[in-house]
Amino acid sequence: TYKTFGLATIAEYTTPGFGGFSASIRHQEQGSASGGISYAADYDGTAVTFGAGYGRIGGDSIDTRWGTGLGIELASGLNLSLGYGKDNKNPNSATGGVTNIEDARTMHVVLGYKMTGLTDLGGTNIAIQYTMSDDQDATAANADELRATTVRLQQALTDYGTTIYAGYEHFELDTNTANFDEVNGGVVGMKVTF
Repeated sequence: TYKTFGLATIAEYTTPGFGGFSASIRHQEQGSASGGISYAADYDGTAVTFGAGYGRIGGDSIDTRWGTGLGIELASGLNLSLGYGKDNKNPNSATGGVTNIEDARTMHVVLGYKMTGLTDLGGTNIAIQYTMSDDQDATAANADELRATTVRLQQALTDYGTTIYAGYEHFELDTNTANFDEVNGGVVGMKVTF
């Protein structure tokens, strides 16, 4: 298939699913190319998903990027997802890179629980997520480290076509030149489907 995003045109092919597996490959302008594999299956009520991808970025400060993730959900509603990725930066300014920039990595862990029967209103979901993103050389010009912890709660009001949600977020950001104040925040909202 051909897709257009803004000024970029992307050619992409995705294989048919086979035994829970599928793969895709894409190419876009400026020489960027990426590909990935995925797997999804249900083992007697335990859902398992896995994905991995790799890409080469053209004309950017990122040279290559890869990542992988795993998700497991038990029949009870307890679920866990893990993810890890790495950006291999391009330090060559002649090819669009940034001099003295270092590789970066990101990881996240999400623990959740989907509850039914807690109330007569509808399903209740809760999740706790921890994310860490840092540059791998603490002396580099881009030596930043971000840590974020979030707690999310979602309650369905099935009879009213409505979902209400709330969340708490805590952020910490340190650089090689400054340690910023920690930030706490919250969000509440409602989604109504007509």
